[in-house]
Amino acid sequence: SPDVSALLQSIALAFPDLIGRIPVDLGAGIAWTPAGLSFADLKGQIDGVGASGSVLWHTGAKADPALTGTLSLDHLSLATLLGLSLGPAQQPSAGALWSTAAFGSGLIDPPKSVVTLKAKVFDFGQGLTGADASVDLGVSQGVVALKRFDATLNGGHVGGDITLRRDGVAAALEGKLALADVTLDLPSAKGRFAGHVDLAGSGRSPMALIASLAGSGEATIAELRVPQADPAAVPKIFEDVEADRLSVDEESIVRALDAAAAGPLVAGTRPFTLSLAAGILHLDEKPADTPGPVSSAVSASLDLRKPAIDERIAQTLRALPKTWTGAPPQIVILYAGPLKSPSRTMDISAFINALATRALARESARIEAYEFDVHERAFFNARLQSDRRREQERVMAEEEARQAVEAARKAEAERHAKEAAAKAEKLRKAEDAARAAQDQRAAAEAAARARAAALRSQQEQEQRAAPPPSSAPSRLEQPAYQSPGHPTDPSAAGRY
Repeated sequence: SPDVSALLQSIALAFPDLIGRIPVDLGAGIAWTPAGLSFADLKGQIDGVGASGSVLWHTGAKADPALTGTLSLDHLSLATLLGLSLGPAQQPSAGALWSTAAFGSGLIDPPKSVVTLKAKVFDFGQGLTGADASVDLGVSQGVVALKRFDATLNGGHVGGDITLRRDGVAAALEGKLALADVTLDLPSAKGRFAGHVDLAGSGRSPMALIASLAGSGEATIAELRVPQADPAAVPKIFEDVEADRLSVDEESIVRALDAAAAGPLVAGTRPFTLSLAAGILHLDEKPADTPGPVSSAVSASLDLRKPAIDERIAQTLRALPKTWTGAPPQIVILYAGPLKSPSRTMDISAFINALATRALARESARIEAYEFDVHERAFFNARLQSDRRREQERVMAEEEARQAVEAARKAEAERHAKEAAAKAEKLRKAEDAARAAQDQRAAAEAAARARAAALRSQQEQEQRAAPPPSSAPSRLEQPAYQSPGHPTDPSAAGRY
């Protein structure tokens, strides 16, 4: 048929606003079976694209999905698959990459289908073309799902899952993409790219959908090479300035760096973290200790809305003189602009500041050396006078030391004399105290003897004054017991 648009519209498989014609030239073995209507050995062309495969239309009331099969196509595009939900592609305005027009109408109420599609050539859009693509296409009301997608791209593979949901005028996209060993061939960088990213976004137009994309992931770039970024330029220019072979002038430094950095930066394999926000993909290099006198840090931002790149290569000199102080010299090489034709610039403000500070230090050292030479003779004269003063001071110090020794000896002798006198006085006082104690004991003994003598005298007087005892004392007057040879206790007579 030269046009099957009316047929597709009658079975709800065409876009309501379809204007173009769809010519087909197909042949197949058609069979009506209990499972449904089958189209086997399907071969021919659809809109000029070669197609083959088999399709089964399930006719059961509860058939889920209603349409299954496998189709192999010579050519297939991502826009065609997403257009099942987003409608026909809208042409962007002049100079723009994405259209700002609202999405059209996709398939309104298509039968639920799961079809495996294979394509020899797969168009990703924006000039990217892959091959040997395979995808499980799932279609239902408001949903287009691309599952287990796989295709070759620039010597590597692209795979992932994408689900597109339509809710009125808005569309929401979510999915996972993975790239493995894809050749990266840009004016600003070359290498082998591998990584994965999870993404999601929503919008009412292609531009709004791209601008809303957000997500995160990781990547690795192997055999990374950045043109006109030879790190050997940094130590070379630094040595030239240190040796005064090159003046610290920005224009001179830029010309010298451009000439010395004509070779590429061979960065090897570098790991990155990926972050996607507002339609801008950021690649930030993970911290790593790179060998060599210069460390190179690579980062980039890819604006998917234009597309445009903002690539930054920061090169920092690590092999510094021992007397170096402050921040190390650094240059930043920038690639910014359209992805296919970015412009190269350099930011050497930190490098210039470091070199100027170093040059100022060298000039200050020269001035100090000159001043030292001027004041050298005065220094030696002052030193001679100082030596003489020190000699005089030494003699005076020796005399003072001798006098101090004599004074110390005299003070020591006086101290010993005082200590001897104190000891003698202490001994004398002790002897006097001993004599006084002895005299007190003698006085006490004499008083005791006097009291004993007085007592004896009193007893004798009392005995003489008492009447003579009768020869036969009465029984009451006699003591109950009297030891032979002892006098009668005077207390029995009532004398005490």
